[in-house]
Amino acid sequence: MGSDAKPHFHPRGWKRFCRLRKDGHSVAALGFNCEAASINRFSSRYRLARAFKSVELDFYAPKTAEGYSALFRLFLTWSAFEQFLVVISREQKDLDSLMLEYDATALLSAVRKADTNDAFCDFLNSKVNKSHQQRLADYRNGKLHNPTYFASAVRHIFAHGHLGAYADDARPAQIKRVSHLLCDFLMRVMDGEFSRHVRVAISRVSSASTTSRLS
Repeated sequence: MGSDAKPHFHPRGWKRFCRLRKDGHSVAALGFNCEAASINRFSSRYRLARAFKSVELDFYAPKTAEGYSALFRLFLTWSAFEQFLVVISREQKDLDSLMLEYDATALLSAVRKADTNDAFCDFLNSKVNKSHQQRLADYRNGKLHNPTYFASAVRHIFAHGHLGAYADDARPAQIKRVSHLLCDFLMRVMDGEFSRHVRVAISRVSSASTTSRLS
């Protein structure tokens, strides 16, 4: 990469999607059940989350600043993921099978290892609504297959001011590690699924073009 080159951090398939749009294909023709603006918002939020490095804080201990940076990263990542669900026309409650395709079991195992004494989970459980409490109970019992609920629990209580770099017995290192694990997983899902949707769109356009030539 040259010195003047700048990374764009868009999801895989984005350039091909843009080429299809420039060629005159509507988002509906490409198989998306949303407006073009929704896809553009997703790309912008994904790019921001991907490009985020850290927050810069005066007079904070490095470990505390790292904990806050991880939480802000998760906040941005979840914002992208919410828009991503609009793009793929899915709801959070219907993601179990998709999450398993991306090895959610391994992710949740890593989260348990990072949250060594369950202190972070305990804190989340004390602050979230009943729906999320049920999901956290499933997590404790090894029955949770959709880790996006763990991510949304962290995002919600952070956004509403209940969560900081320290959370009762949970230390910044725990919060940092769990947050980054969730972020990396969500980014991988978004990247992989958007790429898949674009591949399907290319096949759709190619098939339509072939049919048009033969008719």
